[in-house]
Amino acid sequence: MPSPASYEAKRPFIAALFIILMLMTTGCSFADSLLSLVKGDGSGQLFKLSIPGDPVTLDPILAEDESSIAVLRNMFEGLLKTAPSGEIVCGSAESYTVSEDGLVYTFYLRRDMEWRAAGGFSEKVTAYDFEFGFSRLLDPELGSPYAKDYSCIKNSLGEGEPCVTALDEYTLEITLSYPNALFPSLLTRLPASPCCKEFFESCNGKYGLEAKSIASNGPFYVRLWQHDRYGSDNYVRLTRNDAYSAASRVYPSGISFLVEKSERSRLESFNSGSTQVYFPSGEGGIFGIPDDSQVYRVYDSSAGLVVSPKNEILSREDVKEALFGCIERESLSEGLPQGTKAAYGIFPPDAYFDSRELRSILPEPEISSDPRLSGYKWSFILTESEKRELAGCNVLVADSFDYIEVLELVIEQWEACLGFTPSIEIVNETDYQRRLEEGSYDICLYEIEKSLELVGYLAPFSSDGELASLPHSAEAGSVYSSRYSYLSLEELLLDCQSAESALVSSGSYCPLLYLSTAYAVSDGVCDLWYDTASASLVFSDAKLF
Repeated sequence: MPSPASYEAKRPFIAALFIILMLMTTGCSFADSLLSLVKGDGSGQLFKLSIPGDPVTLDPILAEDESSIAVLRNMFEGLLKTAPSGEIVCGSAESYTVSEDGLVYTFYLRRDMEWRAAGGFSEKVTAYDFEFGFSRLLDPELGSPYAKDYSCIKNSLGEGEPCVTALDEYTLEITLSYPNALFPSLLTRLPASPCCKEFFESCNGKYGLEAKSIASNGPFYVRLWQHDRYGSDNYVRLTRNDAYSAASRVYPSGISFLVEKSERSRLESFNSGSTQVYFPSGEGGIFGIPDDSQVYRVYDSSAGLVVSPKNEILSREDVKEALFGCIERESLSEGLPQGTKAAYGIFPPDAYFDSRELRSILPEPEISSDPRLSGYKWSFILTESEKRELAGCNVLVADSFDYIEVLELVIEQWEACLGFTPSIEIVNETDYQRRLEEGSYDICLYEIEKSLELVGYLAPFSSDGELASLPHSAEAGSVYSSRYSYLSLEELLLDCQSAESALVSSGSYCPLLYLSTAYAVSDGVCDLWYDTASASLVFSDAKLF
């Protein structure tokens, strides 16, 4: 029988073996895990999260679906990038200059950026890669859905070769047709990513469609991509780009995006510990997660009421003033569902403008509420015949809207104040869109979706908007159509403020709720952040303690 002394002698070895076995089961590489243990800085983790579908393409100038963008946001870096604070900072460029007339941008690239791909491809990132990337983005035959956003670039509309020129390996010049105060913001987005021509041509038409046919210049690159259309275990595995990390440290060893199309299965994976991040589809609440999870919210969209221009009675200015003037948001706030806030404007609280939180520089419109005065106006501006006609009105709502109880509270206020009790008509998304396009509704509950840029929230009310049946605003239309030709951001901000105030004061849009995007992380996860421009999570600084 071994003596107690022999056990004591083996104790350090047994403890070390136990630690090694634990490290090998955490989803990190052994070297990363050991380094993390020694440093105690939370690095080396392989993070896992679920996405709702297979990425359609990992070509950044073509990707439009949620899953593709979630992966790509962690793979590429443009000339400029958005920091966690929202500030626009240098990315692949180490510095840049702008000519006095605002037309010529000259970028001086970093010399430590390298391409990485699953097949072992490795080359320096150069100005020629950005020149080629922009030529693809602006190629009309390729048909990128984002090309129109970059129409400020000279010759981008097919008049000749776009004026994006590599002056040498590490100097890039971009010439605009007209000054655009939002151009630096455009350069932080995925469509402005570089593309290595040599690698692209070696893919034989499969660029962005399989692991070995996509090269990345950002924090991570695709190591594995299982996307069997009939399979149930599809995933994308990203691995840290060590060349990128040497210049700007990347803490995780990698990211696994697991394709789980059911919301329930994504939640179960998080609750079981199979994933450390839960990012549900849609807005609002997160329910049924472990108590020690951390939940983060970003209020980035809004919902409100819109009266159909085809309803000749309700669309009158004086009628809308009475109808919306009796809504008491303070009383609504007392029982709002999780993940919502009472809204006083169109732009949500967590929208950013020029790296600043919007509501820190632009206050919400003032909305007065006076139920007694509204009731008095309603009684004398409408004839008895008109009141009887309004008795058959309804409020059109898409079945995807999760907060019907708030609308019910509004109707209770209308009933108490005006004697007006429209019915709530809930329809599926297809019928909802058709009815909006036709204008066949009296009042609709309309969600203004999250936008890449501030002026995007005004798009539904401009003549360029997709729905002709929504009330259009001259102010909103003017700002939206000329958004890429402002000389200064301050001028754009003031015009956005004016357009928002006009829409609310005229009753074209009655704000009710700000809606949030929410995500949850396991206990010990930190420094993961949400990029509002891409509506994606960024992992390069993420740690697990």
